[in-house]
Amino acid sequence: MEQAPPLQPRAPLQLRSAGRGFGLSPFEWVVLAAAFAAAAFGGYAVYAEATDLDAKAPAASSTYIPAFRTNISSTISTTGTVQATQQVNLNFGSSGEIKEINVKVGDHVTAGQVLARLDDAQLQSALRAAQSNLASAQARLNAVLSPSPADLASAQQAVLNAQNQVATAQNNLDDLRAKPTAADIASAQQAVLQAQNALQSAQDALTKAQADFASAQRELSSARSDLTNAYNTLSLARSDLKAAETACPDAPATPSLPAKGSRAQPAPFVSVTVDCDGDTAALAAYKAANAAYASAAGAYNAAVANADAKESALDAAQTARASGNLERAIQSAQLGLQAAQQKQQETLAGATPLEIQAAENSLSAAQASLTAAQQRYDELLHPAPDAVLPLQASVAQAAEAVDAAQEGLDKATIVAPFDGVIAAVNGTVGGQATGGTTVAAQASAAVVSLLNPRQIRVDANVDQADVSKLQAGQPASITFDALAGFVYQASVSSVGLLPTTSQGVVTYLVSFAIDTAVLPPTTPVPAPGMTAQITVTVGSAQNALVVPSRSIRGSGSFATVTVKGQQGDEARRVTTGLSNGNLTQITAGIQEGEEVLYPLASSPAPSQTGPIGFPGGGIQVIPRGGPGGIQGR
Repeated sequence: MEQAPPLQPRAPLQLRSAGRGFGLSPFEWVVLAAAFAAAAFGGYAVYAEATDLDAKAPAASSTYIPAFRTNISSTISTTGTVQATQQVNLNFGSSGEIKEINVKVGDHVTAGQVLARLDDAQLQSALRAAQSNLASAQARLNAVLSPSPADLASAQQAVLNAQNQVATAQNNLDDLRAKPTAADIASAQQAVLQAQNALQSAQDALTKAQADFASAQRELSSARSDLTNAYNTLSLARSDLKAAETACPDAPATPSLPAKGSRAQPAPFVSVTVDCDGDTAALAAYKAANAAYASAAGAYNAAVANADAKESALDAAQTARASGNLERAIQSAQLGLQAAQQKQQETLAGATPLEIQAAENSLSAAQASLTAAQQRYDELLHPAPDAVLPLQASVAQAAEAVDAAQEGLDKATIVAPFDGVIAAVNGTVGGQATGGTTVAAQASAAVVSLLNPRQIRVDANVDQADVSKLQAGQPASITFDALAGFVYQASVSSVGLLPTTSQGVVTYLVSFAIDTAVLPPTTPVPAPGMTAQITVTVGSAQNALVVPSRSIRGSGSFATVTVKGQQGDEARRVTTGLSNGNLTQITAGIQEGEEVLYPLASSPAPSQTGPIGFPGGGIQVIPRGGPGGIQGR
């Protein structure tokens, strides 16, 4: 076999991204092309000389390529769709009439902003009622756990009162059980004497009242007799004055005679001008009659006053005698005397069994009252669990009712859970909302749909043959037909474990994260729904030792290459690493610069089921410098 001169690599091959995959540089392709040409030319010369043929010889079937170092990467390509990672379909959690919708499609909203609200009047009322019930339940519990100073003072005073009652009842019982002392006997006797004196005084008062009434009757009769005599004297004196007035023409008029018992008018005044027309005898007679009338009128008026006074005295005596107060006073004094005498007898005889029993009962009742008062006071200071637990349960139940009412009210309002853009509005003001879950499964079933356009991911269905090579954190580059000219850096965020089978093809869901926060301001953010072309770097090595993938036979622990040696070709087992389809990394088995057999395209390719060329591999490497390349599907 004609051997081509060994090729020395001038520079390591670089795999670069061109939007369609990875390939060889123009220089690398020149090196390979020169090797192929030299091998073909040498083989033809040897063959022509050996056969002495002038006809055109066939091209050589293989050549040798030296192992060299370069940077190598292994990739997987697939397609996917942009999804919003922050997207939610919002519904009311309560039922009712939609009162307001505050947004429209395309509106930018902030977290906490009210998007829509139901008519919540009834829910507000229910919350207020629940809060009132909670306040009442809490007040009842507080009254038990923290009694007011007034309640404590009242309970303490009740204990003191009960203690005094017990002491009094005990003293009474002790007194009944004890024998009377000399002082007790003397006290009882003194009480009898005082009661007797009180009775005698009451009886004397009645006797005096009766005597006063009889005396008043006699005095009134005498006063009335004196009044009659004085009236008669007044009548005679008036008659004489009237006669003297007749004899003296210029004398004043004589007063009329009063009714008996009424006051008499005074005597008329006699001025110096009265002279009875010069009749001195008549004048003297008139003056004498006038003086007599004045004296009689004074005596009569005094008799009237005396009779009135005696009549008033009789009325007073009659009232005192007839009121019954004196008789009642006598009866009361008699009862007091009887009680004092009974007490004296009891003191001398001692207490009876019934009295002692009654005193013992009084003491027992007082002690029971003290126990109840003390228990009440202790309960205020240290409430019993059976008194506290039901109240605490009532408070807890009322608090749950408040929480439920508040939750119902909160569910009557749709609030943006994050900053974003309104994607859909399906509700209408005045329409009815059916309460349920606050998050709908589909946008069409939601009142409002909200998404964050800057929080996105790309989902792709990756073939089962490739998914095992993927893991979270691997870098990827993504392009979009709708955003031509832009390449987005991404990374694998998750690799699904649940398979999806469609028409016999098994795929797994793989998600890719795009950090939109680092995008330049002029770079558009991909929109949800856009189709993406994804290239994932599943492995890379710097300055790796590589050989053409076609030079490797077998796979795994059975991978070998044919190495050119001084004694002829040598099949050598190698350990392979990464492969990009064209080149395969060699981690053990050969050294840099050793030449390996490379089958040309016209010869059958070595059987390979190793790291490259496996069915369904999904690896596509297109050289940047030309249209050729190696593609394995």
